[in-house]
Amino acid sequence: MLQVVKAPIVDDVDAVEIGTLYAQANRARAESLRSYWECGHRLSAKKKAVPGNWMSWLEANQTVLRFGHETARKLMKFAKDHPTLAWVGLSDAEADQLNRKLWGHDKGGLYANCTGNYEWYTPGYVVEAARAVMGSIDIDPASCAVANKVVQAKRYFTPQEDGLKQDWPGNVFLNPPFAAQTVRHFAEKLIDQFLSGVTRQAVWLSNASTDIRWWHDLVARGLVCFPPKRIKFYGPEAEDHSLPVGQSIIYLGERRDSFCEEFAEIGWVMERVFYEDARAL
Repeated sequence: MLQVVKAPIVDDVDAVEIGTLYAQANRARAESLRSYWECGHRLSAKKKAVPGNWMSWLEANQTVLRFGHETARKLMKFAKDHPTLAWVGLSDAEADQLNRKLWGHDKGGLYANCTGNYEWYTPGYVVEAARAVMGSIDIDPASCAVANKVVQAKRYFTPQEDGLKQDWPGNVFLNPPFAAQTVRHFAEKLIDQFLSGVTRQAVWLSNASTDIRWWHDLVARGLVCFPPKRIKFYGPEAEDHSLPVGQSIIYLGERRDSFCEEFAEIGWVMERVFYEDARAL
């Protein structure tokens, strides 16, 4: 007999409360960890309360939660790994260490695998196409003074400032560090910022990692351009050479027609179509 499972309630009380806790986690280090820890325990309890509907519940409540399934997974794991935590007297150093462990940045530091790999600056024609689509570039979360001479973002974050710890309001251009253990965190951060409404539009440039989950998570929410030739980056590490793999340029936002028009000059522009939608065509 077919069992009918009711869809989860959108914007229900638990989702609103958990989302509020997550927003409060931008305060003091120890207080932030406590909020993250409580989010994790509340999420774990909610997962047990909606058996078979967990992913649907997350998707339906992303707006008030202010994060997606990857962040939910990390929060629940953090709570599971630390059934109890002594918040009183927790030093800043201890809080920082726990925070890095929570977000997966504790394996040698955020940029440990990037030495000699993230000084690949974006050529001007890609940046100008992105600017034409979005109207402006407000934030470049992973950049430097040299690269920003071309990007001309209103604000950019260096490795020392750690863009992953900042908000990315407005229009974002992002060519993340070319390191497998780092680029994933930038993708997850961008999705969270976009779904929460902090980021209005974004143009993302990276390798065409078609076998990686974070790449598909980005493409599922926007459009993707595949340049027919490898992009020639510049900088002290790039030496005006192309990478040994192809690239993709992903757009998140409402100016989809503009992206198609501007980036059709650079490569093939495509939209991911899910099976259910394709059947209706």
